[in-house]
Amino acid sequence: MKTNKLAAGALALALGLGAVTPAFAESTKTGNEKKGEVIITQEYRDAETKFVKAFKAVQDAKAKEAEAKKVRDAKEAAHEEAKAAVDKHDEEEEDIQRRFASIDEEGNRIFEQLKGNGGSSSATGWMDVTRDNFTLGAGNEASQNAQQASLEDLLAKQAKYKEVEKELEGREETRRKLQIAVDRAAEELDVAESNYQNAVIETAAAEGDYGVAKAEFLAAGAERAKIGRAEKYGDLKYITVDPADKDSESDKDSESKEDVLAKAEKAYEDARVTVKAVELIKVTAPKLYEKNKVAIDAYLEKANAAINKLGKALGKKVAVSDLLFSTAYAAEDASLEEIKDLTKEVEEVDKEGKDLLKDLNKQEEEADKEEDNKDKPADKDDNKDKPADKEEDNKDKPADKEDEKDADKKDEKEDKNEKAPAAKKASSNAKTGVAGVTGVAGILAAASVAYAASKKRD
Repeated sequence: MKTNKLAAGALALALGLGAVTPAFAESTKTGNEKKGEVIITQEYRDAETKFVKAFKAVQDAKAKEAEAKKVRDAKEAAHEEAKAAVDKHDEEEEDIQRRFASIDEEGNRIFEQLKGNGGSSSATGWMDVTRDNFTLGAGNEASQNAQQASLEDLLAKQAKYKEVEKELEGREETRRKLQIAVDRAAEELDVAESNYQNAVIETAAAEGDYGVAKAEFLAAGAERAKIGRAEKYGDLKYITVDPADKDSESDKDSESKEDVLAKAEKAYEDARVTVKAVELIKVTAPKLYEKNKVAIDAYLEKANAAINKLGKALGKKVAVSDLLFSTAYAAEDASLEEIKDLTKEVEEVDKEGKDLLKDLNKQEEEADKEEDNKDKPADKDDNKDKPADKEEDNKDKPADKEDEKDADKKDEKEDKNEKAPAAKKASSNAKTGVAGVTGVAGILAAASVAYAASKKRD
């Protein structure tokens, strides 16, 4: 395998130099530290741990209670809706029955009127009267015309009666299904109500435990005002802040600000290293760059845009010598939420750059393998002279000396021929800025110089 793995060197740079960015993790306190004006003892820590656990338990219990109430209210609404559907169905049923009764009453009246005017029919009820079984009674023309008009009204009432009768079809089955829905909704409501009542009980129990933990925490030296704010806003950050900040509303978010900025600073530095490594491919591996020009240029444009946005949001830059002790401050016009979003964007482009470097490294390795395979036959030819070497060993010493001189000259010539490609490679890497150094060492050295220079410019 060849030593000129430029992409591998760039990746090593990106993974190596990026490690110098500081990480701000909360230190574990065991005593003698100060938290505001409070001496942090182990007793205080134990009480604080118990308090935090109880505080979270209350918040969780209240959240579960609220969710249970939400479900209970939804089930109650569903039950009411199901009952309303039954009530509506019953009201419609009553209206149909009223209309049905009214039509029946009117039909009987007309039938009796027909018979009173002298008409007759073999039908026993008004719904059975037809033109065929009805006979006009004797009388003058006006009387018969009145009978004929009453017959037409009766037949019309029969048609209306049948229309209303159709409205009643299937209503009993519909009523049965609606009632089943009401019963099911009532059962679900009972379960939801039971769950809600249990949640109320659990909340009360959690609040009881919290009251004990709070009293112990106050006895250990906790500040009542901070606990009050934590309870008011439902946020433990007012309790577990470690920096010795004074109790002011303007600084109430300081405990999270340092972590946000530290993460942003690390993402910013890591991504810059990765970008420098990718940029170096242009100089140290021009052929590789030409093969991947579109992907490399697109990445650099995207990454630099993201890095510049985060750098602008961070505002104050930190010198390399102070990097391990950085407590970078955000620009006044950039909120912590904006910095969080920009940090995430930069972390993504940093990962994308490292993946790109890995891909370039893989291409270099495959190219090296092909070159190694080409060199193998030549190595076999070098072994053809071995039998002759054995014969030479059997000759007298003077001859050996002459052969050794000839062999030395031959070896010296071969060494020069073999060193020629290496020298060519060294000269081809002169752009790295480190004369005579190739491979990983060269890429690391050049990238280190470029990185340090960029830091000074900032």
